[in-house]
Amino acid sequence: AAALGDINLAQFPETWSSSGSAGVGAKQRMSDQQWEAFNGICGHEHVPNNTHWDPGAFDIASFVRLVGSRSAGSGATPIVGDVPAAEGWPLLFEEGDRDDQV
Repeated sequence: AAALGDINLAQFPETWSSSGSAGVGAKQRMSDQQWEAFNGICGHEHVPNNTHWDPGAFDIASFVRLVGSRSAGSGATPIVGDVPAAEGWPLLFEEGDRDDQV
């Protein structure tokens, strides 16, 4: 397993919601095409067609802080909170789970 400092933030979604927004209109949701092309760390909130939220008590802000200083590639720091979707991340949500969810 990789150490937190070895995580490449270029493979880390830029938008994470702090409100538990997993339903219709969740701004951080990936499209099916983005999901198929994605390789990195994401939460249930990013996966298309997911009907549930990530478990509570996972401190996204602390995680981002831990890996942020070792970011490679994009140079962008992920945003945590109720923020607009990153460009190209449509508001996508459909009922039902995908078979390949983790």
